[in-house]
Amino acid sequence: MSFFKRVQQTLRADAHGLVDALEDEALLLKQCLRDAEAEVQRKRARLAQLEADWKRLSAERERAQNERERAEHDVELSIAEGREDLARYALKQVLTQRNLSERIAQCKTTCAEEQKQLGDALATQQVALEELRARVQAFLCDRESGRIEASLLPVTEEQIELELMRRKSQAKPAASREEVADDQK
Repeated sequence: MSFFKRVQQTLRADAHGLVDALEDEALLLKQCLRDAEAEVQRKRARLAQLEADWKRLSAERERAQNERERAEHDVELSIAEGREDLARYALKQVLTQRNLSERIAQCKTTCAEEQKQLGDALATQQVALEELRARVQAFLCDRESGRIEASLLPVTEEQIELELMRRKSQAKPAASREEVADDQK
């Protein structure tokens, strides 16, 4: 194999490697975007689950309150009739329903806190996802159109001073031309 054929094959391999690297970058960006979207979807699903849990807990608490009120009425009736054995049984139900109501209230508090934290995190991540989506789309469009993304360079104080001096020097000749025009009138 001649030297020139080897150089030609090496250049082709390098060109293919460059194209592969660019494609890998685009694939990586798209995968990151999909991962971010999946995470937002996971949080939305968890938030929906927490809302369903909240409703279920509310219904359970209401049912426990109704059972407790019924048991309270049974206690009063048993005491009025002089049946302490039935009063004890009804009191056991009252205390059980009270404990159940307290545990449900604690679960609802925990659920509400998690909903708030998750809602805040979801709102932040949705904004970040939209920004990421726009940046990835812009990058891919730029790359497909063949443009190279130009990054913004910071402006130095010296550049600001030079621009100010240029504008002042342009303003002086214009002012002197106006004075000459006024003198000629």
